[in-house]
Amino acid sequence: MAGNRNPQLRLADLHRHLIDGGTEASHTQNTYTGLYPELVPFDLNAFDVCGLLRTTWALSHVKWMVQKDILQQDMFLIGATGPMRRWLALRFGEVLQREVEIQTLTRDTTEADLKQRREIRGGGSIVHVDQPAVKAAIHGRILVLEGLEKVERNVLPVLNNLLENREMQLEDGRFLVSPKRYDELRKVHSDQHLTDTLKLVRVHEQFRVIAVGVPVPPFPGNPLDPPLRSRFQARFIDRVPTDTLVGALSRLPPMTQIDAHNKSHVLVPTLEAVKRVLEFNEVLWQLGSLQAEQSGSEAKTVAFQKMLYPCENALVSAVRLLQGHPDLPMYDVVSRIYPAAFAIHDDETIDML
Repeated sequence: MAGNRNPQLRLADLHRHLIDGGTEASHTQNTYTGLYPELVPFDLNAFDVCGLLRTTWALSHVKWMVQKDILQQDMFLIGATGPMRRWLALRFGEVLQREVEIQTLTRDTTEADLKQRREIRGGGSIVHVDQPAVKAAIHGRILVLEGLEKVERNVLPVLNNLLENREMQLEDGRFLVSPKRYDELRKVHSDQHLTDTLKLVRVHEQFRVIAVGVPVPPFPGNPLDPPLRSRFQARFIDRVPTDTLVGALSRLPPMTQIDAHNKSHVLVPTLEAVKRVLEFNEVLWQLGSLQAEQSGSEAKTVAFQKMLYPCENALVSAVRLLQGHPDLPMYDVVSRIYPAAFAIHDDETIDML
């Protein structure tokens, strides 16, 4: 069961909830009332230690997602590799107190992985267990589809039918039906006839799909078919602006270090450490832009094939490393977060970094 869905309250409380740290007082009007609180994202600070998800940069993306949710539209968060797009989807579920199901897609994903899995229970009986996509559709949850560009083309029609028509044929004989069509059938048939005889299951009107993927090209994978791509409202998640990163990384929590004399020292991230890490990050992106400008029509493809870019998690790890070891050479820090020898096939560029 989904949480409070008053659209007037959602946008009004969104800014306050994101900026003030998501305290209980900031979203008392959007309290979760369902039966599965373990499915609602909670305390995302466990991996967002520097508070990037509570910046105005994240606010703009989450606000857009809330607006699309009000319009009952599915979303596609597209951008470079890294966890930030998935974090934003989870932040969206946390803000609205919505249950979230995650379905990771790979090249080995089949139709059965999206629908139902057969399991052998006690006594040797075989039962069909609903997978995240089916559970999200029935109970009105948010379905996060990660890795949409990796899935094989023969699986895409199943996803397309679920997105466009809110329909899916299940292995146990049941059939998912859109809420509008089910309500029309309810006018001429009883609920018992629909569920027991026809085996129809109503898709919840609050069911939403948030796909998370990378652009193909330049990244490897299968480009989405136009019919499937048209089912989504796309949003490009660009890299976090440098000014935002400076502020966020400077607010990293302090570390306690015990020296050889058994004395504790509180270490806070210095602005110098943050600048050193971000300078390296900026050099990488400038190199990518330079390659793009010099490559003609295949600019971005060449830039991304020649280089990889560190995600926000890697930058946080680098600052943490310098926080605990201020005298550590930058070369050693970079070698731990960025495999330059594997990511860049150019000795000159590696030496410059």
